[in-house]
Amino acid sequence: MIIKVDEHRKTTIEENIHYDSEGLKRQGIIRFIPIKTKPPLKLKLLSVKDGKLVDHPYEVKNDGKFLTLKIGQAGKFFRGLRAYQITYECFNCWREFEDYFEFYWNVTGNEWDMWIEQSKARIIFDKPTRILKSVCFTGERGSKQKDCQIRKLNNGVEIVSDRALSEREGLTIAVAVAKSDSPQLPS
Repeated sequence: MIIKVDEHRKTTIEENIHYDSEGLKRQGIIRFIPIKTKPPLKLKLLSVKDGKLVDHPYEVKNDGKFLTLKIGQAGKFFRGLRAYQITYECFNCWREFEDYFEFYWNVTGNEWDMWIEQSKARIIFDKPTRILKSVCFTGERGSKQKDCQIRKLNNGVEIVSDRALSEREGLTIAVAVAKSDSPQLPS
């Protein structure tokens, strides 16, 4: 996942999912993106592409708890490896505190009925930004496990899971940035 934050507060997220059907016949995947927060997240879906970056068929549903993407084509099956790229803009995804803004994000979602070999997220800022703190959590919803590594980049941070995530486990990140250094950052 690549999360880009520009100087005008726009946050664009690009998910790259590599899926192995493990020999089973599949029509595609279902991606549940959690949106139930306070205030509720608003997402604008920009594209869904296959591994060759060609537009891929999908259906989208918003039930207030999840933005659900059903990716694939009815009656068209595959076995083996597939890649998908989902790109969307996120609104209300930065929480404001007295001295900082925080980006708190469930990178994988916890609704997968299969294991995830590895999860990685990069947050990239268009301009120099002072990152005050970065944390990550792995496991089921609400877990405080930290089976993940954080690495500072020149213009952001990269967070990677240390282990495979089991069914219903995920990777969640939180990155705090200074208000004083970033007057243009999201509110």
